[in-house]
Amino acid sequence: MRNYLLLLLTVLMLSSCATQAPVGLKIDIPQEKIGYLSQVKPILDSRCVVCHSCYNSPCQLKLSSFEGLDRGATKEAVYNASRLQTMDPTRLFVDAHSTQEWREKGFTSVSDNSAEGGLNDSLMLFLLDHKMKNPKSEGSYRPETDELTCAANNEELDGYLKKHPNKGMPYGFPPLTDEEFKTIAGWLGQGAAGPTAEEQKALTSISPFDVMEVDKWETFFNTPDPKSRMTARYLYEHLFLAHIKFSTASGAFYELVRSRTASPQPVDIIPSVRPYDDPGVEHFSYRFRRIHSTIVHKTHMVFELDDAKLARIKQLFIEPAWDEEPHLVGYEKKMSANPFKAFAQIPPRSRYQWMLDNAQFIIMNFIRGPVCKGQVALNVINDHFWIMFMDPEYDLSTKFPGFLKHYAGMLAMPHEEESDFNILQAALNPYYEKASGYRAEREKLYSIYYNNGLGYDAIWRGGKPDDAPILTVYRHFDSASVHKGVLGALPRTVWVIDYPVFERVFYSLVAGFDIYGTVGHQLATRLYMDALRIDSESNFLEFMPIDKREKMMEGWYLNTLYFGRINYPKPEIATGIDFHTDEPKREFIETLVRFHFLRDTKIDFDKVNYLYTGQQYPSIPSEYNNINDYLQAFKAVSRPGVSFFTHVDDHEANIAYVRIRNPKGEDAVVSIVINRWHDNVAFMYGEELKLDPKKDNADFIPGFIGSYPNYFLDVEVDDLPEFFEMLKNYDGSAAYRKKFSRFGVNRSDPKFWEIYDWFQARFKHDEPVQAGLFDLNRYYHLAK
Repeated sequence: MRNYLLLLLTVLMLSSCATQAPVGLKIDIPQEKIGYLSQVKPILDSRCVVCHSCYNSPCQLKLSSFEGLDRGATKEAVYNASRLQTMDPTRLFVDAHSTQEWREKGFTSVSDNSAEGGLNDSLMLFLLDHKMKNPKSEGSYRPETDELTCAANNEELDGYLKKHPNKGMPYGFPPLTDEEFKTIAGWLGQGAAGPTAEEQKALTSISPFDVMEVDKWETFFNTPDPKSRMTARYLYEHLFLAHIKFSTASGAFYELVRSRTASPQPVDIIPSVRPYDDPGVEHFSYRFRRIHSTIVHKTHMVFELDDAKLARIKQLFIEPAWDEEPHLVGYEKKMSANPFKAFAQIPPRSRYQWMLDNAQFIIMNFIRGPVCKGQVALNVINDHFWIMFMDPEYDLSTKFPGFLKHYAGMLAMPHEEESDFNILQAALNPYYEKASGYRAEREKLYSIYYNNGLGYDAIWRGGKPDDAPILTVYRHFDSASVHKGVLGALPRTVWVIDYPVFERVFYSLVAGFDIYGTVGHQLATRLYMDALRIDSESNFLEFMPIDKREKMMEGWYLNTLYFGRINYPKPEIATGIDFHTDEPKREFIETLVRFHFLRDTKIDFDKVNYLYTGQQYPSIPSEYNNINDYLQAFKAVSRPGVSFFTHVDDHEANIAYVRIRNPKGEDAVVSIVINRWHDNVAFMYGEELKLDPKKDNADFIPGFIGSYPNYFLDVEVDDLPEFFEMLKNYDGSAAYRKKFSRFGVNRSDPKFWEIYDWFQARFKHDEPVQAGLFDLNRYYHLAK
């Protein structure tokens, strides 16, 4: 019996030792103080912020500012496809303002040290140290979907790392250099202090270059008369996500917020979920708050304010007579959620023209928006399409404001139910039915007024070089990008957006969308976007010959009509265009671009990827002297149905950046964009069932497309013949996979960070205002 008890005691002691977490790591703490801004932050930006910067940050650990690092991590996931109750928002700089407030919201520190005797037990140090000791990455790494521990203490983290020994940080990438690690470890050992009070003031204060501009614009936004106040409200609700830049040399960016305080007092932000929510105070001010977090491209939507913009705003909103005597409007929930009611007094022509003036920015909000991760939200659109706009002179909703007011109730959107939309109610789709009802009334009006049909003049052409009358949208599975002009080959679908669609796209998917909302809210929003997409495609079909429309629509929605899923209107209005070919879509687009857009805004077709009728794919060039030769070769090896691009059938492989090294000149950058064929985009789930890799194609764009590179390729100019032979004849065999690996940069490649740094620096050089850090959360997951 005694021996049994001794054995049991021994087992218990060994078990206790096996599960006890290390008490801390011994580190060398330097005598000289390590500066957070000068020494630590550059390392965090280039190695950590690339994954930890948005709602999709693993464990909500945002390292793009000291405040985010100090806040720490949480087990609560922002993305939850089964959430039945609205989650309390956790927006940095908005929903809590102190370490203690974040602890009360369930966040735990990653930098605090509780060990003694020269040891350090911070979670951050353990994760980085574990990677230094276990540098090899192998297997699959998907930080947005992997089961991460989001450890709250060392015991949890120790258990996780024992189970997953190759998952230290950086996650699935090479470790820090010895010098980088010593810097971070030394800083943690010194107490992980942030910026000094003086440094923090310099970070967050209005730049001296911008003081006069901020004062001028805050004066405008806070002019007290009703006309100015309602104009400011309308602009704020469309600019609340903007990174605002003034026409100065400061290089600083700002956000427009509602504050309980007026200048010169510090900003006291009103933490509303949506920009049109009741501010909860009788008096508030619109203020500019400086953005001091590291700029990341996926959320960097720049809006420039200068004297010309101010003059244009006054021309559109302040100078014209309004449809009603200007008056202040309250924030009743359903009314403020409907811009057609809330801003009914402002002439719709003024509202629409302002949106057209800033078309790329407005669409970018929907395409890149506040979400950061959006496969379910984005599978409502095709992988590649073009957007055009109805000219205000021909848009009857702006020509006859009474029509818009009369049917404003039919233009209500699901977000008027706020964030707790019931799943059953969402599935019944009452707002979709309202949208369909409005569409029917619109068809009646247009058929009467335009009984001879709509012609080319009904498409907005812009008028200034910086106008964007046609936009290209690329979807990259669960992210997307929007670009001025006509990029790529002729797409399957084209949208024509009028004012009611434009405003509803923005309010439904941007201003009214709550990332913290229930699955019902997300479902209702997704289903409503079906109606807006169909409206936009129907608007385009109104320009097509009547006898071609149904066949075109059926080609966009393969394998859906049998089930009666698509409630697709069949516009009866005749076209006002006399077509001369049997390809009316192509003829329509080519006429607009070559005879209208090119003349007014210098927009022309993509000379690499667009093929005119009868034009053949080019041949591979015999020598490579410049980027035109490189692009010609890319196009030559991308014929549909053959080559490497039909084998790239993983949805996580959508964008690759290619560096072509040229010792005799500047290195070139080309983005490879994979456009995936979808039989249709009518269903929220089962996307994989609608794909057909044999019909996929690729576009090749000089420079950078998107925010989430899935792969880097690094090619010497002398190796281009071999590189393009590999792309042309790639068959998926082991031999060709080996050839590809010579040029491809796997996430475990020891040179990965060097190559990433080059692409990032080149992006900043090429696009100093628009550039931000690329996100590596979606870099190809397999480490080899």
